[in-house]
Amino acid sequence: MQTIEGLGSAGLLHPLQSAFLEEEGVQCGFCTPGMLMSAKSLLDLHPHPTEMEIKRYLAGNLCRCTGYAGIVRAVMAASKSYPGRASTCLGAPTIAVPVSCVRCEHWRDAIRLLFSSATRWLS
Repeated sequence: MQTIEGLGSAGLLHPLQSAFLEEEGVQCGFCTPGMLMSAKSLLDLHPHPTEMEIKRYLAGNLCRCTGYAGIVRAVMAASKSYPGRASTCLGAPTIAVPVSCVRCEHWRDAIRLLFSSATRWLS
């Protein structure tokens, strides 16, 4: 498991961190760790997403300062230099992730399982 503390290193920002600064995706900083880690997860699964895919993926993170425009611009900017690499689609063998992976059946099954577990836990 990776946290925000492990995203960059001393003196070297992760490309997403740099893009958030350059594109003014950071305001008060309250939502920034969640936005960065969600964006990293998206880019690890799908290195070159569309603007709509970014918006859908980050929809669960709330920001009361930026209006999201800078955040979306930052993820788009980071994706241009993000290395496309093989990744594991949840439940599938390690493969080069296809463009539709964010919507693949394995992903949907994992989300359904997560929400059904959370619902049972909360009740």
